[in-house]
Amino acid sequence: MKRIAHGFGMTLAESVDFLKLMRQYLMMSNRFVERRYKRRSNNVLVINTDIKIHKNYAPAWTAHELTPIRVSSMHEAIKRLIYGEVFLFIIINEDTTHNLLYLLGYMRDATDIPILILTSKYSITRKLEALKLGADMYDQFSIIIDENVSNVLLSLKLQYKWANRRKNSVPMLIGGNIILSPSRRAILIKGKKVRLPRKEFEVLQYLMENKSHFVEYHKILHDVWNEECDIDKQNALWIVINRLRSKLAQTDPDIDYIKKDKFVGYMFSAI
Repeated sequence: MKRIAHGFGMTLAESVDFLKLMRQYLMMSNRFVERRYKRRSNNVLVINTDIKIHKNYAPAWTAHELTPIRVSSMHEAIKRLIYGEVFLFIIINEDTTHNLLYLLGYMRDATDIPILILTSKYSITRKLEALKLGADMYDQFSIIIDENVSNVLLSLKLQYKWANRRKNSVPMLIGGNIILSPSRRAILIKGKKVRLPRKEFEVLQYLMENKSHFVEYHKILHDVWNEECDIDKQNALWIVINRLRSKLAQTDPDIDYIKKDKFVGYMFSAI
């Protein structure tokens, strides 16, 4: 204690008060971290089409203060990830896992939270593929519930070390059943990948970035084509829009995503 006091130029009484204050500060910091961990770790997203497995896990989730948010579709899962409602993403279902491996990259674009895959179709080849595409953990699905839950808890702890390792330079866009990834230059409609030519993709991205209001023809041509508006360029825009609307309608016929006002321009709307 005397060495501490001497090193900081304090009296013995001042150093005692200082250490008490530091101890109090550290205790407050630890309580803050614990509260933050519990609050953020409450919600975990589980994609699983087997309702029986989901019900069997309910007591284990409760015991560890975890609140599972169950979804059965890929589209709903990515929506939840984009809106940041969960702290961990778990895939439990062998068929779902098989179908979702190629979509892991889109999940990773949507969030930096850990992605844990538990599958009965385990193989080292699939594990390497999953890790390469964006999964953080890939393990054998066990019939022992506690063993699977231990993997979940491990992922939650690792989240604090991995929270800032991935950053999205360009955010993903979502509207209705469409999810657009600018970094991958690709879109998903109802979980299905749809290929678009460069100009159609750029027009769709631009309209989604400015959705819910009409964008003038000349502004679209200036910002996407980098050219002034004339009758030829307006016809080119009309052709691109028609092709784009046709492709969107083929995959999702229930929604007319691109509205037109002949006196103004075009608008993206999922209503």
